[in-house]
Amino acid sequence: MGDNLLSILSNRNSSGIRMEWEKDLNSIFVRSNNVSAQIIGFKNAEEMQGKNDSQMRCRAAEFAEIFQQQDRLVIEHRKPLQFLELISFADDQWRLSIVTKIPQIRMGHLLGTQGSAIDVTAILPKLSSLFTISNTRFKRASQRQQSYFFDCDIYEINLSERQSECLFFLLRGKNVKEISQFLNLSPRTIEDYVNQLKLKFNCSSKGELIEKAIDHGYIYMIPTGIINEQFSVML
Repeated sequence: MGDNLLSILSNRNSSGIRMEWEKDLNSIFVRSNNVSAQIIGFKNAEEMQGKNDSQMRCRAAEFAEIFQQQDRLVIEHRKPLQFLELISFADDQWRLSIVTKIPQIRMGHLLGTQGSAIDVTAILPKLSSLFTISNTRFKRASQRQQSYFFDCDIYEINLSERQSECLFFLLRGKNVKEISQFLNLSPRTIEDYVNQLKLKFNCSSKGELIEKAIDHGYIYMIPTGIINEQFSVML
């Protein structure tokens, strides 16, 4: 199932929308395509040059610090990183994207980062074919755009909204403190939810919980409770 999912998400023909950009070592945009510029609120690529993430003309600017931290990780480790992002762009259009950031190296010199984003919002309904569970249901994320996300109750283990949200971030390498910040809850509350998840999955450790949840397909679950909030998580 994982290979088929990756194939669908990675297929460039799945969506006509592909953002591309380059940044210098200080996370300043030095190049982009017009698609990127217009999606984040600029007229064209030229107007976007010389700007940073905090100057984007949409709600994505709220994630400027996170985007810049990602850039620093790519530069520091000199290796590509991928992220799953749900962001509200210009005209309040919500997009779910697979974002890839790679170090930009020319003649042995590190110049900055190069990024691309594939919009996978429109192809999410196609993922239903990967599941054998009957009565798969999707929910609209926005009335403006036909965006669908997996509902939590299609899975065999019944989870509360908060439990599913905690599991979503837990499966993407986030610790209790980070999850508490994402969900605006106390770390103690997150620990309680993690313990509840261990009971439901019949696990004795967090590592066992993660392994079993992935085996049961929960890595592909996108809780409907978080689709009204922007997020960017490492894959």
